[in-house]
Amino acid sequence: MITSTVALGCLSYAALHSADTLSGLVNFLQHPCWNMMAVGLLTVLVYSRRFGAHQLWQHLLPGNTPRTVKNLAEEGTELFSFFWLSSMRYLRDIHPRKVAA
Repeated sequence: MITSTVALGCLSYAALHSADTLSGLVNFLQHPCWNMMAVGLLTVLVYSRRFGAHQLWQHLLPGNTPRTVKNLAEEGTELFSFFWLSSMRYLRDIHPRKVAA
């Protein structure tokens, strides 16, 4: 319930300030870190959910163990994704791109 309220509030704010929202989105998509951010987000949102699918683990591991193994695999994948996102940001801050004069 709280997440729906926050999401609705954010979408309402974005709709009311559409020019600023669009400008910010364009700036974000043109930023050099966007590619790394997209990889991390796709890993979290798509791959970890597919990899953690209950049907997959139920088929691979019969009995009561699939739930535990599925949770381990899914959380490990998400941890990798968040590590990827944070390390790419850290590396970008340490090694900034040289701008031609």
